[in-house]
Amino acid sequence: MSGAMPRFLRQFGLRTLLLFCTLAAVCFGLWRSHMTWVDHQYQIAQQIADRKGNVRWATWGPAWVHDLFGSHYFTHVITVDWHHKKIHDEDMQLLREVTTLEELYVPGTRISNAGIEVVADLPRLKRLAVWRTKLTDRGLETIGKLKNLEALDIHATEVTEKGFRHLRGLPKLKLFRHSLELTDEGVGHLATIPNIELEGVKCRGLSDACLQWVANQRKLIGLHVMHPKGEAWAERFIGHPFLQSLDVGFAAMTDEQLRNLLLANTLSYVNIHRVPVTDEGLALPVGGGKLRGLNLYQTEITPRAFLKKLGSNASQVSIDPTSIVVKDGATGARFGWHGHVTSEMWPYFAECQLATSFTCDVWLPKDVDPDFLGSMKALENVTFHCPIDDRGMKALGQLPKLKSLILSGEQNISPAGYAHLADCEDLESLFIVQGGVDDDELMEIGKLKDLTSLRFYDNPITDDGLRAITSLRRLTFLELDRCEQLTDEAMRWVAKLEKLQTLKCRGSKIGDEGLKHLHGMPGLLNVNISGSRHTRAALNALRDSLPSKGGSFW
Repeated sequence: MSGAMPRFLRQFGLRTLLLFCTLAAVCFGLWRSHMTWVDHQYQIAQQIADRKGNVRWATWGPAWVHDLFGSHYFTHVITVDWHHKKIHDEDMQLLREVTTLEELYVPGTRISNAGIEVVADLPRLKRLAVWRTKLTDRGLETIGKLKNLEALDIHATEVTEKGFRHLRGLPKLKLFRHSLELTDEGVGHLATIPNIELEGVKCRGLSDACLQWVANQRKLIGLHVMHPKGEAWAERFIGHPFLQSLDVGFAAMTDEQLRNLLLANTLSYVNIHRVPVTDEGLALPVGGGKLRGLNLYQTEITPRAFLKKLGSNASQVSIDPTSIVVKDGATGARFGWHGHVTSEMWPYFAECQLATSFTCDVWLPKDVDPDFLGSMKALENVTFHCPIDDRGMKALGQLPKLKSLILSGEQNISPAGYAHLADCEDLESLFIVQGGVDDDELMEIGKLKDLTSLRFYDNPITDDGLRAITSLRRLTFLELDRCEQLTDEAMRWVAKLEKLQTLKCRGSKIGDEGLKHLHGMPGLLNVNISGSRHTRAALNALRDSLPSKGGSFW
């Protein structure tokens, strides 16, 4: 009989069949609703992509389901990234229906408190970055409702530490990054967050109790503390197992506390500003320990003690009007003394007997004997960004290992002063910038037979004077930049340098006739005479005439 119930269904009662049909309809409806929701998610993801955003998806369900039905309907959005994109508050409204979102990154955008209100509809949010936005304390009030939040970055916003009260008690917040200088108020709010683990703290005027809370932070890596209260604050950070960087200023500290901080061998970088420690507090672990940087700003530690204790192993030494910096040759650590450089300091540089590099950017006073420089027998590279005279050149002539000398700025050196360099048998490189070198001084420089690199910038040498360099048979690099008295005739002498590989004459009067003198030079490979009077055709002709191919010419 047509329309009869199939035999396999006759065993069920009508009520059971109705329940079965109802359940099937509900399941189908739920699945259809889910499909619609997923399709909508893909539409939203496309709109986010149209606004230059990146979306990351997560899958769920067993592998056999994906194999059977595909993964399309078993995915959901978990991350939206709008780093430094031109989005506004209205663009954030796209996220309201992405309730599965776990990570949201919108730093460097134009969103404000109005845009951040959307996170109230994102209950699963775990990580949020809103640095360099217009967020204020009112926006932080919205963020304070995210009970699953684990990481928050709000640095460089308009949030104040008063706004931290909105985060009080967030049960899962651990990583919290901000750029505010904290007072007791801010620390008090943060102390109510049960699982917070600060990586860095910048603070001012903290009480002893608040400093203790900071010291108890297990993940603390960097601490910047100004005007801490009390005299025992430093004790809390001596030997801190995780602290790597300590920056302290305008604080009470004893020599013993500083010494213990350094000898605990846990810190990598220490900066001390206007702290009344003296020479007795300066100490280093055996071998330098973990310390890679120490800067002393306007303390009572003297340059003599600084150079005696930290300069004896220095490989590099540099000085300017307000600082002395040495680099440890064994560990690579950099130590800086910062204050006012005075005349009586200069002899103390003789402590740096192992230094191979010396850079000076401060005038050597006339009443200072430069013999200290000659006593630094290991020096290989010396740079003066200031005037020196024949006395200084005589001291340089006493350096048996000197390889490179740079003189920058108007000098007070006579031909006899340059003659002292003849005693430096290892000298290979000489660079003089605006040093006022004329033909008479160039005559003495031409006697430095072992030079392989000679560089002049803005010096009044002439064509006739340049004849002196023809004796430099080992020269491979020659620079004559902005030596404006040189003409095409000067290239006649350059052409006699058979080993020359690189020539620079930028900003000169060299033209096509000068380039012809260089044709056929056996080793010449690179030529730079930009800003001169030559033509491209003449430069190409020079290139084609040279036996060495593949160089650069401009």
